[in-house]
Amino acid sequence: MTALPVRTAHEISGRALAWLHANREYGALSSVPRSDVGEEGETYKALAETALAASLVLRDGAAGTTELTLARELLDFGWRQLGEGTLLYERLLRHPLTTDPMETYAHFVRAGYRHALLDGLLAHNAALRATHACEHIPNRRLP
Repeated sequence: MTALPVRTAHEISGRALAWLHANREYGALSSVPRSDVGEEGETYKALAETALAASLVLRDGAAGTTELTLARELLDFGWRQLGEGTLLYERLLRHPLTTDPMETYAHFVRAGYRHALLDGLLAHNAALRATHACEHIPNRRLP
């Protein structure tokens, strides 16, 4: 790749990360009743997607110091909003067939965040026979 596309990609991703960081409070769960967060996975979707973006910045290691700091702060913010994993644990405990707690947790684990009870529950659920059965046949398949 030539230098211009690489520089442009870094500039765009840096601006996007700065925007996420500046607007992170709009994804806060503090105004949502705790019971609603546990029942409705959509309420923390913005946090999950922000965590995905931030964890990828940390994983790739191609970002500058500022971007790495912003990404870490975004993950810290999201982790605090999720009660340091407790909200994900409670949701998975109440709804063991949902996948969004695990999918959200994966972004944080990639960046080094852990919740011991959630780790144990995920291991338990993965060992169940029911998790290895195909409950739904996909309506589309890749050739």
